[in-house]
Amino acid sequence: QFEIIVFRKVQIDVVMLSLVNSPALHTMTSQAIRSLHAAEPSIDFRVQLIESNPHWEEHGASYPPSTRIVVPTIPFNFNAFNNIGLENCQEDWILFTNNDVEFMPGFASAMLQVAQQDPEVTCISPVDPHSPHQKHLLDTAQEFVPGYLVRATLTGWCFLIRRDFFLRTGPFDERFSYYFADDDLSMVLRQYDLKAGAVPAARVHHLAHQTSRSERFDIDDKFRTAQQVFRKKWGPQRAIAWKNRFTQLILHPLGLKKAIHKLYAPHNG
Repeated sequence: QFEIIVFRKVQIDVVMLSLVNSPALHTMTSQAIRSLHAAEPSIDFRVQLIESNPHWEEHGASYPPSTRIVVPTIPFNFNAFNNIGLENCQEDWILFTNNDVEFMPGFASAMLQVAQQDPEVTCISPVDPHSPHQKHLLDTAQEFVPGYLVRATLTGWCFLIRRDFFLRTGPFDERFSYYFADDDLSMVLRQYDLKAGAVPAARVHHLAHQTSRSERFDIDDKFRTAQQVFRKKWGPQRAIAWKNRFTQLILHPLGLKKAIHKLYAPHNG
């Protein structure tokens, strides 16, 4: 008598934010989804496309049948849209990503290998070889470069995170509609003393703001508003820098997680 063993594909939920208001942006989004599946044929990516334009089909857009299209009824809000996608996620790992990216072969396997080696790793970012903020990571021999530095070891445009992270922290803070969303995530990870960092072998090319460039809005006003919310929540940069140093030198080596949580407790929200 032989036992039949069925191996289930590794499954990852994907929340991809999109704005298709031109054929060019449809092409870019389609290429992002195609490169995702082509990069890791052995992984089942359960893609949700959170589409800002309710009339996206007018631009000839079509995607693989497995792609779930969700059109929110609210104006674009980066964290709110990610939360909409989060509600439908079921797998252990969630990949949050923009649509202006190109995934390189083996990117997800490299991330999952790091997580398997260290179960405490919670949030993993890829590396864009063309990014001036990440080029220094290409020369390291480390498989995992820990840190919470936005645009370097924490890339808000694409990151893999454990779903149980949200059971501890709650959903993304929707007061950050675009600017400072990744900074806020960095602070939450610090608050709970959860491991985050980048994997140099996980390569994803970020095409850099191709969607936002197609939209005209008052960048300065939105930036200042988000900055004020961030400061009210977490405090001034000088205080944050002091907390980071104190945690790194004393609290973290001693394993004082409760003290770290209390030190980083937000002022509001």
